[in-house]
Amino acid sequence: MKATLLTLAILTGLIHQPAWAQDSDIIERGVMDALIVETSGRKALDHFDYIQANYSGFSPSQGSEDMSAHIADQARSWGLSDVKVEMFPSNGRDFFWAFKLEPWWEGRKAEIWLLKPQRRRIASFAIHRSRLARFSRNASLISELVYVGTGNHSADYEGLGVAGKIVIASGRADRAHELAVWKYGAAGVIAYRNTDTAQLPDVIDSLQIVPREGPQGQPPGFLIALS
Repeated sequence: MKATLLTLAILTGLIHQPAWAQDSDIIERGVMDALIVETSGRKALDHFDYIQANYSGFSPSQGSEDMSAHIADQARSWGLSDVKVEMFPSNGRDFFWAFKLEPWWEGRKAEIWLLKPQRRRIASFAIHRSRLARFSRNASLISELVYVGTGNHSADYEGLGVAGKIVIASGRADRAHELAVWKYGAAGVIAYRNTDTAQLPDVIDSLQIVPREGPQGQPPGFLIALS
């Protein structure tokens, strides 16, 4: 597999009157005025919403390749001529400068269903791709859901017996996965936000399992995010 890297600098801003612009030693005033007239924060947000809804955004993955191609096509449609997508090996071993290239990972489907007291789907990768944490592993099970508080401390698991089950935690998600899966044998973790809930009730954290392996090389479980 190949990883994709697209470098594209875009200046965006939403300024109602060009007269508000400050002079710059880098950009001539006429160029700055032209940028202010043409830029749009609304347009930038629309592009972000489109990318978030259609591509996983994880690199390397098929989703990131599709996203890179979309951004490159948009850049060309705006008149940029020297647009290139660079490709690098995605084997989890090689380095690009000081960055260790990551292995290929692509989520395809993930759902969490509540079965009792009423059957209801509470999370779907197809609707919100960011719900599924990067490097999650395949799993299919029906399990008791065990609440472990923050899930960030060994004391949170005392007497609960989470082995083979799904835990739900409100603390730092990667730490909860580390303890629940690799130390106590849980199948996976549902993580939910417990901060800014009144102001941001619908926010879903974008998660990844880091490190990708346990202390003895164990594979990861799965990690799903809820608002």
